[in-house]
Amino acid sequence: MMKKVITLIFVFSLSVSCFYAQEGYSGRLGLGWGSDYNLTLNTCHGVYLKPCLFLGMGTGVSTPVHRHRNQDGTQSDTYVFPVFLEAQYIPFKSKVAPFLSMQVGGENTWSMRYFHNGTEDPQNEYKLVGVASPALGVKLRLIDKTALYASFSAHFRTSATYSISQQAYSFSIGIEF
Repeated sequence: MMKKVITLIFVFSLSVSCFYAQEGYSGRLGLGWGSDYNLTLNTCHGVYLKPCLFLGMGTGVSTPVHRHRNQDGTQSDTYVFPVFLEAQYIPFKSKVAPFLSMQVGGENTWSMRYFHNGTEDPQNEYKLVGVASPALGVKLRLIDKTALYASFSAHFRTSATYSISQQAYSFSIGIEF
């Protein structure tokens, strides 16, 4: 089911991006730090449908900053690969402008477990998890389409299949071009 949703999001975003590509294309590259001690690198590409409304699709990678200690004494790293659809509303067209955004999509996780004797066990389980991430931020417009941004977001993850219901928070900075 999640594969179908991600495929639909991808096809929809691609078609919208192709339709409006020459008029309002915008790309973003951001770096974030999460409350779950992950370092995140995301990119999102899309179009401005109106001067105040952006719609795009993005992906990224989230890497652990330290190893998680499991209940059985082993340690593990978990890497997260999100795919998302983003909508962003910028109410004011000014040099410094606040914005609201929402990312909706899925995350795929991959884990590596480390044992006491030095062996490693890659766990190639594809755990697709649904994610919704509202954010509040501010943009500093530099020139024409280029801006720097900073945002604070909440991440709500859920999956009935894997009995997951988590939340985390992150702070991100980046550039829009």
